[in-house]
Amino acid sequence: MEEKTHEQIRKEIELEIEKEKARAKAEAETREIATIVQDTSKAIQVKLNQKALKKIDESLDIDEKIDKTTTELVDIGLETQKNQVNAELNKSKKDKARAEFELEEDQYRAFGQDISPQEKWKKKFIKIGYNFWFVILSIVCFFSLAPFYIFMKIIKTQTGILKFVAIAVGVLLLLGILAGLTYGCLKWTGVI
Repeated sequence: MEEKTHEQIRKEIELEIEKEKARAKAEAETREIATIVQDTSKAIQVKLNQKALKKIDESLDIDEKIDKTTTELVDIGLETQKNQVNAELNKSKKDKARAEFELEEDQYRAFGQDISPQEKWKKKFIKIGYNFWFVILSIVCFFSLAPFYIFMKIIKTQTGILKFVAIAVGVLLLLGILAGLTYGCLKWTGVI
């Protein structure tokens, strides 16, 4: 027995591959012919398709039209995709702004905003302004409304003469605080 060289083995393998390709092609043609024989309209359609394919392959004018149509289809597809991405991006931005607004709704509404502003400086300005007015209101409430609230709680628990005394003391304290604040403001501004 003689040993085969690598070249001989490679050629045998290539020959087997070619045989397998030829067998597969023959089977496909046989199946197609069987289908065509069963339906004559398919035979006509296959012939028309072959002629159309041959005409397309041979005609430069048709080839240019196909290239032009293909380019237009690709351009339209790209534009459509770009528009869809932009729409999704805008929706995401609106959702983010809505979430930010809901998170800090009191601050934005205090400054007349119905949506969260996009600019960072506006957000910072609103936050600073809101905090400023919170401090001012807290100071005013500390000296005016807080004592009144405490006396109201005391009044609710009292009865008879004690209730009357608590109301009178509460009103006098409230008037005294307001008078003191008014006097202090007038003196500070130089009116008095």
